[in-house]
Amino acid sequence: ESMNAAQRGTATHRFMEKVRDFKNFDFVSESEYMLKAGFIDEAQLKVLDKGAIKAFFESELAKRMASAEKLVREYEISYLEDASFFNPELGDEVKNEQVFVDGMLDAAFIENGKGIIVDYKTDRVKTAEELKEKYSKQLLLYKRAIEQIWGIEIAECHIYSFALKEDILTI
Repeated sequence: ESMNAAQRGTATHRFMEKVRDFKNFDFVSESEYMLKAGFIDEAQLKVLDKGAIKAFFESELAKRMASAEKLVREYEISYLEDASFFNPELGDEVKNEQVFVDGMLDAAFIENGKGIIVDYKTDRVKTAEELKEKYSKQLLLYKRAIEQIWGIEIAECHIYSFALKEDILTI
């Protein structure tokens, strides 16, 4: 039975979360390890876009992640944000109300003392612009959260599109 887009996306994110070696990535050894450890199953392995995953690990972004001072993956974010961030039209009485934000960051790393955020996307799109339009606000939210939580400047936010095999800089 085939998987839907959300299930394929989940399989890709799970794979990326559990990769052990960013520097010397080997799809076969990583896949065998993940199957043995129970991180992914055969059905998930079958739907992974091996070419797109290999392309990621050959990218400049993956090389930077591999040599980062610190790399976190599937990092949980919980923090308070002003309601006006989500709706600038709010009236004075509620715009500064705090909204609890809870999310999962695919990856973030520290390079030269500054933070870089990476969000993996498996959406089937034709252009990078589509992803920027759809997810820029989400990445800005992650940026604000990590700056508050880690207390460092986030210098860059990236979307890595597996469909386009492209690293898209949003901030």
